[in-house]
Amino acid sequence: MFMKNFILFIAVFISIPSFSQDLKIVKTTDYEISYPSNLRYDDSKTRGTEFIIYTEKEDEKDTFIENINLLIQNLKGYQIDLNQYIEITEKQINENGILIESKRTVLNNSEVHILTYEANLNVRNLKFHQYILVKNEKAYVLTYTAEIDKFDIYFPEIIKIFNSFSLKWLLS
Repeated sequence: MFMKNFILFIAVFISIPSFSQDLKIVKTTDYEISYPSNLRYDDSKTRGTEFIIYTEKEDEKDTFIENINLLIQNLKGYQIDLNQYIEITEKQINENGILIESKRTVLNNSEVHILTYEANLNVRNLKFHQYILVKNEKAYVLTYTAEIDKFDIYFPEIIKIFNSFSLKWLLS
């Protein structure tokens, strides 16, 4: 029994994708984030994002590449705080998906709301993990998107990237 569990542990350990330990750091006037150097960073503002960080393609049959993206939404003039933003977001999630987790925490001296949910998007069953912050009339939505069956494979490394994210305290 011990040998069977040991072999299973080794097989699981070997199948976990490894990210490079060399980190790249992105610093802007609003935020800072670090990520492993073997991931692909795209700051072309595709689909309205600040950036997208892509995992590596598994093989030629891999048609969806797991990723992290940052969306910064201008809330100027709307007087929306984090509670109101989360209420609106959860309502949208519940209309189109399944909310799995919703909780509040503090990360790098910022109040952060964490959402995890599943939804079908473009005939793909996807799972999302988000850190949401509202500061200086802007919503910062950091999102990890993965196919449901691959979500947990990358999650431990993704959380390290998420936890490196911090807002710079701007003077209003």
